Amino acid sequence: MAKRGYVPAAGFDRLTPLYDVLMRLTMREHAWRGPLVEQAGLEPGVRVLDVGVGSAALALEAFKHEPGGDIGGVDVDDRILARASWKVEEAGAGVQLVRGSAVDLPFEDGVFDRVLSSLVFHHLTRSEKVAAFREVRRVLGVGGELHFADWGSPSGVLTGLGFSLVRALDGFDRTRAHREGVLPGLLEEAGFGVVEEVGVADTVFGTMRRYRAVPG
Repeated sequence: MAKRGYVPAAGFDRLTPLYDVLMRLTMREHAWRGPLVEQAGLEPGVRVLDVGVGSAALALEAFKHEPGGDIGGVDVDDRILARASWKVEEAGAGVQLVRGSAVDLPFEDGVFDRVLSSLVFHHLTRSEKVAAFREVRRVLGVGGELHFADWGSPSGVLTGLGFSLVRALDGFDRTRAHREGVLPGLLEEAGFGVVEEVGVADTVFGTMRRYRAVPG
């Protein structure tokens, strides 16, 4: 892992200003971001945390979908948080941003109804993934759910080739669990009793899979 202790949103700090453009051009965001928020079943008053909020695209989508919710985001990267803060201010959205790590969330137990995340867990080692899932489970209240999208096992040869580029950038060890399709097992190891794959979207750089997980 990089000396800073985390992998920047786009792999390198110098690419952070281009993150949204790169996502828009390569990631078919319409095919999974809106559906991810939709599957979370947000309602007025819902307490939502976006783990690894990045440039706040997912948090803003959640706010757009349910402006009556209490939407927050956490990220460990100061540079991407600065960009997220600017986007939230420009949108006039009620999204609260906090600096913190996915493996040590700076929140009390059971304070959220929904945790959302996208393209975050593949940045973590296997043990860090389990630690992050346990932290998510800890901050979810009764009836809470985790909804996230991340790389999964490629659906074909072309998506497999594209994902090999992601793996070279983000680390073969960190992305092995995604390539092997074992995220559901890691969620169960972290204490989630119900784990299901909800949707799939192929992109230039691999296959995005959407999951729903409920604490056991």
